Amino acid sequence: MSASINRWGMLAAHVCINFVLGGVYAFSYFKTPLMAQYHWDPATLALAFSINMGIIPLPMIWGGRMIDNGKGKQAIVIGGILFSLGFILSGFVDNLPMLFLTYGVIAGLGSGLAFTGNLNNILKFFPDRRGLASGIVLAGVGVGTLLCTRLAEYFMAQTHDVSRALLYLGIVYLVVIFIVQFFIRSAPAKDSGGIKASPLDKDYRHMLKDLRFWLLFMILALGVFSGMVISSSSAQIGMTQYGLLSGALVVSLVSIFNSIGRLFWGGLTDKLGGYNTLVIVYLFTCVCMLLLLFFNGNTSVFYFSALGVGF
Repeated sequence: MSASINRWGMLAAHVCINFVLGGVYAFSYFKTPLMAQYHWDPATLALAFSINMGIIPLPMIWGGRMIDNGKGKQAIVIGGILFSLGFILSGFVDNLPMLFLTYGVIAGLGSGLAFTGNLNNILKFFPDRRGLASGIVLAGVGVGTLLCTRLAEYFMAQTHDVSRALLYLGIVYLVVIFIVQFFIRSAPAKDSGGIKASPLDKDYRHMLKDLRFWLLFMILALGVFSGMVISSSSAQIGMTQYGLLSGALVVSLVSIFNSIGRLFWGGLTDKLGGYNTLVIVYLFTCVCMLLLLFFNGNTSVFYFSALGVGF
């Protein structure tokens, strides 16, 4: 790594990228105004977020290869542009199939590519403090969700139109990507003096044949599912089932706890190791989801569980 590169300044730039990408998890805030404005069915509307989450892993494979080839910045910029365009184009649609395409597919492709490039690129500059660096960068996602809801509230108050809010958010995101990319440098490719690969490193063909990969895949998928439920529906659940007045408040609180949790678990990973930290995270998530199941209707339990899963 070149001595002229300030890795902490780079870290700040990567956090700003995640401020943008965190906007996708504010979907629960947009659900109610979208249903009111276009009279869409809530279950069908939720498919837009589901498609987005399902699409995200696909470009991550491409993003990983770009990182290995020393093209981390390109992955971030291309992904960021696609993500922003997904929001911008969503501001012009008035039917669900097009929303599935713009918010679901286009924004999902951009999110997966940019997120993979953003996280893995900066971690190559922090081989000595990977847990802390990843925690700080990932905390940007939670803050980004909070910023998205606040900006959306402002745009909604000014325009009284949720589509305009999505359009303006996309424009803001595009401007942020354009500015921040000047402060980002690609980490060197594997064969150009970067961090040496571990003897356990395998290519994707060997990885797909390894049972441990599929076990890890299933564990992570099940764990992430809980977070996606809270991210996509916390505002609507709070307002319809618990009589809460502000969906934005619920989303904001979950986002704050999400940011704190990412910092906390990232730092803990450096001390306890990834495996031990994951065990604690999943046990805590399991407790929170069981509380929601068995104490349905209790507002205090709802807040504790939603914030706990976010954490």
